[in-house]
Amino acid sequence: MDSNGQHFIIDAKECQAEILNDARLLEKLLTKEVSDLGMEILNTHFHSFLPHGVTGAIILSTSHFSIHTWPEHRYAALDL
Repeated sequence: MDSNGQHFIIDAKECQAEILNDARLLEKLLTKEVSDLGMEILNTHFHSFLPHGVTGAIILSTSHFSIHTWPEHRYAALDL
């Protein structure tokens, strides 16, 4: 079995706050991108916080993708 892969931790700064605060839009955009890369999506879950922020996870057959956002700082942390 080939278990070679890559793991990325990304600190995304100066992002659009409106996108970072929209769980449905983030889920739509990110699941499309992951799917377009040919990865098999098993499940997704995105949650909005009040007054702002989103956390989300895309569970893949081979790994995961997660995002945590701080729209008030125009910042997102991604793990893929």
